[in-house]
Amino acid sequence: MCCSFNFQGRNIRPSDNATVLTAVSSPLQLQFGFRLPDGRMVINARSETAMEKPMFRNLLRYRRVVIPADCFHEWDKSKAKYTFTLPDRQQMFFAGFRDQNSFVILA
Repeated sequence: MCCSFNFQGRNIRPSDNATVLTAVSSPLQLQFGFRLPDGRMVINARSETAMEKPMFRNLLRYRRVVIPADCFHEWDKSKAKYTFTLPDRQQMFFAGFRDQNSFVILA
């Protein structure tokens, strides 16, 4: 899905802190992406397989979040950037889930 997104005029990239919303607490500032032991980052989970993955299963069940965004960006193979927004620049929300300090987007 997205490689980065904007929220309140700020571009959020993997490993940046961003605001997430939960049903049980005030907004949280968490890191975008789960860091793997080898240093790579996981920034999204595929909705079709997330419940099958041990890394995501319980977090998806019990630690859901909503990620507000003004837009999101993707790049094609030639590195051309595409920005996606809703009509009239309405705010959009991504589904996601979190661990203690970070979150991923459910794609």
